[in-house]
Amino acid sequence: MLGRRAVARRGPGVVGMVARTAVVAGTATAVSNRVSRRQDAKYQQQQATASNEAELQDVEAQMSAMQAQQAQAAVAQPAAAQPDLVAQLNQLASLKASGAISDQEFEAAKAKLLAS
Repeated sequence: MLGRRAVARRGPGVVGMVARTAVVAGTATAVSNRVSRRQDAKYQQQQATASNEAELQDVEAQMSAMQAQQAQAAVAQPAAAQPDLVAQLNQLASLKASGAISDQEFEAAKAKLLAS
């Protein structure tokens, strides 16, 4: 045994290096997966927000269109009904003035028009 010299180790050895490499690789994979999950969640949140905003704009546009239609209908109906009523009352008055209908018939027809 005199011929063998004791060799002093200078590092952790092959097994130690493999273990260290495995730890570093595992840590890198875990960090990478976590970053990926965060980015996916952020992207999905942005997509949901954009989708909700688009739906809100569509609903607002539909509401505006419906309100415009209702406003037009509200303005058109009374304006159309009023001249007809006035014209019919004028026609009744002219018939009464010409003697074609009596005062009682005029009052009855006028009451019927105003009731409707």
